[in-house]
Amino acid sequence: MVLLFRLEHHLSFYPNILRMFVQLLPSIVCTAPIGYFLAVLLTMDSGRYMALLFLLPLLLARFSFRLFLRSQQQQYEIVRTLTAAIEAKDAYTEGHSQRVGAYATRIADKMGLSARRIQRLKTAAVFHDIGKIGIPDAILLKSGPLNEEEWKQVRAHPEIGVNILRNIDTYEDINEVVLHHHERYDGMGYPSGTVGDALSLDAYILAAADTYDAITSDRPYRRGMSPQRARQVLLEEAGKQFHPLVARTAADMIDAGEMDKPVAAETAFSQP
Repeated sequence: MVLLFRLEHHLSFYPNILRMFVQLLPSIVCTAPIGYFLAVLLTMDSGRYMALLFLLPLLLARFSFRLFLRSQQQQYEIVRTLTAAIEAKDAYTEGHSQRVGAYATRIADKMGLSARRIQRLKTAAVFHDIGKIGIPDAILLKSGPLNEEEWKQVRAHPEIGVNILRNIDTYEDINEVVLHHHERYDGMGYPSGTVGDALSLDAYILAAADTYDAITSDRPYRRGMSPQRARQVLLEEAGKQFHPLVARTAADMIDAGEMDKPVAAETAFSQP
C-alpha cells in the first residue's frame, strides 16, 4: 500500500524499495511463525479443529480492526468535507489544500522522510486550513487589504483548527504541524513565534508548500508568480521566513521541473 502511494504520487521508486522492505520486515517475521504453527496443527490428529479454534480469535480481531478503520475513514471524510466546503467558497483557493499536500509530499520525499511521515504530512496539509471555518466570510473573501482586527482573526485559524482536530484521536499526531504551519524560521510567524530548529521540520515543509502554492496561484487582485520567480522568493527568504534546507530543496526541485502543478492522482484525498 505504501509502495502504491509512492507510485501514485510520483515519488522516488528504486531508492525506496529497500526502505519498504525494512518497514515490512517486522510484519513478515511476526506472521511467519503463525503459518508454521498452522502447518504443524494440520499434521496432527484433530488438527483441523484445533486450527479452527486458533483462527477464530484472529478472524474476530481482524473484523474489529476493520470496524476501527471504517470509523477512522468516516472521521476523515467528515473533516475533509469541511475543508473542501471552506475552499469551495472562493474559486481562487479551491483545491489549495490538496495542492499543498502534493507539494509537501514531493519536498518531504526529496529530503528523505519516511513513507509514514510523508503520509502524515500530507494529511496535515489537507486539514491545515480547517480552522478557517471559524473566520467570517466577510474577512475570508475580502478582496481588499485586511485591517489589524481582521488580521488578528485570520491569525487565529491555526489554533481553531487544532481545537477541532483535538477532538479526533486519529489526528493527534498532526496537531503540531497544523498549529505551526504559519511559523517563520526567524520567529516572526504565528501563533507561537517559534524560532529556528525548535520547530519540527514537517511544519517548515508544510509552511513552504503552503506559501509556494499561494504565490503561484492567481488571486482576484494579482496574477500568480512563475515557478522561477517563486524560486527567487524561496531563496531570498531562506533563513528568514523559510527553513534554509527546505527552501534550498524546493528551489532545486523547481530547477529540475519537479514543482509543476500537481496532477489529479496527487491531489486526490486519501485515508492516512
